[in-house]
Amino acid sequence: MTPIFHPVIWVLVNKAAELTGRSQKSLNGLVHAGLLVEGKHWKWSADGRRYFNLQELDNWVAHSKGKASSRGRRENVSKPNPT
Repeated sequence: MTPIFHPVIWVLVNKAAELTGRSQKSLNGLVHAGLLVEGKHWKWSADGRRYFNLQELDNWVAHSKGKASSRGRRENVSKPNPT
């Protein structure tokens, strides 16, 4: 019998931080700022712990409009070497 693989979707804040590269403080800050929606991106469990939905966090990043970078590439202005 082949084992069935079931990906984990809801994880505690420490695991969400590890897997997303954000700090726990950053994730909790996104919740407090209202950028992550309760019931979609995160929820409370029956024992009072906050869980994050990894799929929805990924979708949030993929569909967020980020700020344009002010550190774009500059034109190469080096002088050619005289030969």
